Amino acid sequence: MLGRLGFGKPTTLDALLDSRRVVLEDILDMEDCLDQVRMRHKKLIEYIRQPLILSQLIRYLVLGEKYAWLVSEIMASTIPAIMDVLVYQHKELLTVYWALLYQNYRLTQQQVVYFVKVNQALLTRRPGDMIQFISCLSDLLPQWIYHMGDPQGSQLADLLVSLVQCELNAEDTGIIKWLHQHGLIQLLVEQLDASVDPMMHSIAQQILCDIVRLSQTSHQEMATIGTNDLIADLSSKETMTRLLDIMLDTSGLNAIDSFICGAKLLINLIRYNDERHLEDTPLSDTSDISTNSKILANILICCTSRLEDFLYLLENPRSKQPARLGMERLVLLELIAEWIHCANLTGVYQEGDAFKSAYCQYDAVGRVLDLFFAFPSCNLAHSVICDMIGQTFENKCLQRETNQQMILEVFTKAQLIHRILDVNKQMETENDRSKVQLGYMGHLTLMTKSIVQILHTQPDLLKILRNGEDTSGCIPWDEWDTYAAMMMDQCAELALPLGGKCLPSSSPVIPKSTFPAPPPPIHIPSSAPPSPRSTSLPSPSLSPLSSPLLPIELVVDAR
Repeated sequence: MLGRLGFGKPTTLDALLDSRRVVLEDILDMEDCLDQVRMRHKKLIEYIRQPLILSQLIRYLVLGEKYAWLVSEIMASTIPAIMDVLVYQHKELLTVYWALLYQNYRLTQQQVVYFVKVNQALLTRRPGDMIQFISCLSDLLPQWIYHMGDPQGSQLADLLVSLVQCELNAEDTGIIKWLHQHGLIQLLVEQLDASVDPMMHSIAQQILCDIVRLSQTSHQEMATIGTNDLIADLSSKETMTRLLDIMLDTSGLNAIDSFICGAKLLINLIRYNDERHLEDTPLSDTSDISTNSKILANILICCTSRLEDFLYLLENPRSKQPARLGMERLVLLELIAEWIHCANLTGVYQEGDAFKSAYCQYDAVGRVLDLFFAFPSCNLAHSVICDMIGQTFENKCLQRETNQQMILEVFTKAQLIHRILDVNKQMETENDRSKVQLGYMGHLTLMTKSIVQILHTQPDLLKILRNGEDTSGCIPWDEWDTYAAMMMDQCAELALPLGGKCLPSSSPVIPKSTFPAPPPPIHIPSSAPPSPRSTSLPSPSLSPLSSPLLPIELVVDAR
């Protein structure tokens, strides 16, 4: 403690600092140099904070020499005196260090790691000053994104996200506006192009998803910076159109990876701007639309115009392996499920109706169910498709024509009831030879329950299906009623405790043991003579111990 105040006993470090020809390397070679810095050694801090010394330390960081790790730890120790020199008094030192990002060659792993460590510490403790410094650098973002492809370049992406996150902690930093003016969103979206390396796809997608998460409006318990210029850029029709063009590009070498990253971005954009207000209270098409609804509306408009191209990928995946479902089609199914949910939200009725009309026009539900039955072992796809059917049936605004049409499509073009009955016949035939069930039988049970419920709660729908011109005689209602009653009885039985099985009324008979009878009890005689009143079966007693360390000796009295 006294050493921190300059009153401690002089040490070797003090002697070096007091000498006229002190050498920086001699200071750094000392074993306790870093510890003394962290202990706020007064003389050492005064020595390090000199501009000439700091310039030498930055040189070690840039060149990655043997002192680079030690220097990075010293600079990241958040010493106020050192940080003040860098961000207040001599910003040119920090400018020299940030010039590292303007180099056209690839940086080494050490250079990237140390750069992020030092600047992350400065950004945490001096956010306002660091933002002011960064905003003065010209053409920084293209160079920053370029070096994300370096070894450990993902840490540069984390530093960029931390820069955006400063908007949460500091008021009116202006960093969002600066990033918007310099086209951050457009630069990141271009990194999703199919001609770019897949590693950059993942990095750009993660940054964009982090920006979406920081700007979310759907989770009130999470910290958020609210809707901002970056989200407005990302959800604009121009950016959405460019993103969809990149996702649907078939000529690129990494087209599949590009599509997957773009689809995950769209899924996150919908989920984090979804306030979960379903159509409980219908609004007029001319009602005021909130900002997050405008975001969802732009997504629906752009995706509806390319829906046919997306559905084409369900039947013709670019992986050239139609025998396998593949990640491309699985992510596409998740994206379609999010579109259906998004189309049912308030504030986007006009855009949602347009999407639902296109959904029915291109027989989307039929194509989706084709994949459901074509891959009986892919439970992830079964869950997503089952969720699509559930969202279609559980719509709370069935008076809208598009919602009714979507439900009818499930029974007419998609022929879900026919498919379920065909699978049931197949299982009855195969069960005679094998007891193995198909992987989607549980999800078919859920669909059956949903069908029974929707037909029970919507008698008008049942009337249309039974008497409609295009459906009369198509659905085998007698066979369906028998199957549905059987499945509902099974579900009701399984819902009972113990699956409907009763415990036996009488206790089970315990079989006789096959083990031999136990030996007779062991008698331990007493050292005292037996009492004349003792019976033929003397009482057991313990013999005295000769030593406390010896075990008790058991003796059997044979009298």
